[in-house]
Amino acid sequence: MVDALIDDYFHSPEGIEFCARYRAAWSTADTNLSTTVIESDWARTHITCAGDANDDAILLLSGSGATSAAWAHAVGPLTKAGYQVIAPDIPGEPGLSVRHEALAAVPDLSAWLGDLLDQMRIRRVTLVGHSYGAMVATACAVGHPERVAKLVLLDPNSVFSPIAPRAALRAIPLLCKPNGRRLRSFYNWETRGVALDPTWMYLAEYAADSFPARRPLVPRKLDLARLNILAQPVSVILAEHSRYHDPKKVYRAVLDVVPTAHVVTIAGASHHMLPLQPAPDVNNAIMAALDG
Repeated sequence: MVDALIDDYFHSPEGIEFCARYRAAWSTADTNLSTTVIESDWARTHITCAGDANDDAILLLSGSGATSAAWAHAVGPLTKAGYQVIAPDIPGEPGLSVRHEALAAVPDLSAWLGDLLDQMRIRRVTLVGHSYGAMVATACAVGHPERVAKLVLLDPNSVFSPIAPRAALRAIPLLCKPNGRRLRSFYNWETRGVALDPTWMYLAEYAADSFPARRPLVPRKLDLARLNILAQPVSVILAEHSRYHDPKKVYRAVLDVVPTAHVVTIAGASHHMLPLQPAPDVNNAIMAALDG
C-alpha cells in the first residue's frame, strides 16, 4: 500500500509548487535528462537518468531532505566521461518517490535498490552517496556486495564517526519541527555563512515547509569490519570545514577500517555545500574515485 499522505500531497497546491521547484532545480544540469518511474513492492520510485544505458552505471544517493536534484551539477560531467547516471529519490525522503508500507527497515532499502537494478537490467553499479545517502550506500554495499562495483562516499556521517554533539544539538529544532527558516539557519551555521545554490535552496526550503515529514530509515551502527573485506574499491571524499564531524579524525578512521581506501579532502567545503559546490572540485574528486 502506498503512503497516501505523500501521494495526496502531490495533487495539492503545495505539492504542485514543490514539483515545479524540483524541476527547476534539475534544469540546472548540463546534460540531457530523462525520467522514469519504477513500481516495486517497496516503493513507487522516481528516477532521473542521464547517459547511455550501455555505459557503466553510477547510482547517486542524496542526503536527507536534499532530493536527487542535489546531483544536478554532477550528472553532466559524469555522462560526458562515459557513465550512465541513475539518480533516484529515496522513498520516504523529499522528492517524487512514494514509499510503500512494506518499506519499513534499513534491510528493505537494500531490497528496494536491488529491485531497481533488476528492473533496469543492471547487474552491478557504482554507488555514490552523500551524508544520509552515504549511510544507505554503505549499508547496501555491506548487505549486497555482489551488486556493488565501487563505493564512493561524500562526507559520510555516522559511518566512520558519530555526528559531532554540537551539530546534533543545532539540528534539534529542525528535526523536531522542520521549516524553511530553521533549515536556512542550520545550513548557514554549518557552512559558516557560505551561500548555497539558490535554485536548490529554493526547493529545499519549500520541502522543509511543506513536504509530509517521515522518519528516515537510519542504519544501525555498521559493522565496519565488513567494509574491510569488501573486494570493491572504497573512496571517501571529505569536506574540510564539515561541522558534522572532525574531518581529520574521519580521515584517519577510514584508513584504520579500510587501509586501501582512497581518501581526499575538498578544501574550503562544508558538509552541506556538497555535492553541489564547489562543483569543479567535487566532480573532479568523484571522477578520480571512479578512475581509481
